[in-house]
Amino acid sequence: MKSFISTNIIIYSFCFVLFSCQKRTPDAPPIERDALIEMIVDALIIEPALRELPRMRQDSIRSLAYEQVFKAKGYTLAEFTSSMQWLQRDPLRLVDIYKEVMVELDRKDALISSKVTKEKENKNE
Repeated sequence: MKSFISTNIIIYSFCFVLFSCQKRTPDAPPIERDALIEMIVDALIIEPALRELPRMRQDSIRSLAYEQVFKAKGYTLAEFTSSMQWLQRDPLRLVDIYKEVMVELDRKDALISSKVTKEKENKNE
């Protein structure tokens, strides 16, 4: 009987430790879908500009630029990182998000191209 109790205590202790140490996956990312898409779009626009800076300044300016993007949307780098990690665990959702990112980038590109064309036309008049 004593052996049975000892065995049960060991099993329950093991289960308790196993389940209490398990990292819980949130049901949803900390950042709402539309805000996350906007932040990814902003990041993809910022990156090429940052690469044009002298290497010595890239990291510090990159940090400031991303901080401003997150702050403008009301989020932190930690929340953005957590959201991206959450998405990476669901590849189909990640692909879906990036499809929307591409649509938004194309929309912004068309808008900018239209403005540039109008400015050129106004200069030629």
